[in-house]
Amino acid sequence: MSSLPTGTGYSTIVIQLYSTFYIIILAWALLYFFYCFRDPLPWATCNNPWNTDRCVDLTATNWTEIHRDNLRVNWTSGNLSESSASEFWHRGILSMSGGIQEVGSVKWELLLCLLACWVACYFCIWKGVHFTGKVGLGVRIQGPCIPLKLKTCTDISSCVWQDNRCDVGLLE
Repeated sequence: MSSLPTGTGYSTIVIQLYSTFYIIILAWALLYFFYCFRDPLPWATCNNPWNTDRCVDLTATNWTEIHRDNLRVNWTSGNLSESSASEFWHRGILSMSGGIQEVGSVKWELLLCLLACWVACYFCIWKGVHFTGKVGLGVRIQGPCIPLKLKTCTDISSCVWQDNRCDVGLLE
């Protein structure tokens, strides 16, 4: 047996570990993307189910009026307050528990985002880099044109394409 491929198994494990972490970070980014369409943004206020009584709304006008002269506030000095964005991350997205003995429940929206990222990763690997590049180019060019094309679309049967500049044949 040759001593040349001795590190192959270890490198495969390291690559799998990095790809798993990468997919999890992509799932968080996808979940943030979906949360961006809510009005008001969930991390901007303290009126959410995951917020505690220690939540501080940093965008509130009363906070800026109180601390207008003192911009460096020590948040750890007395009441151990936490910003609404920090509570959104720790309690809304991660659902951090008190310790390892508290397992918690499954975050279904995060699980669906993770599944979508794994499916996208599978299709990127299955079809190869060449096809993935074409799809990415098509999305970048055709994506902004979709609202222009569907400007007067009230019913799916009466859609009228408004802008012919967006009709670019990319995937021949």
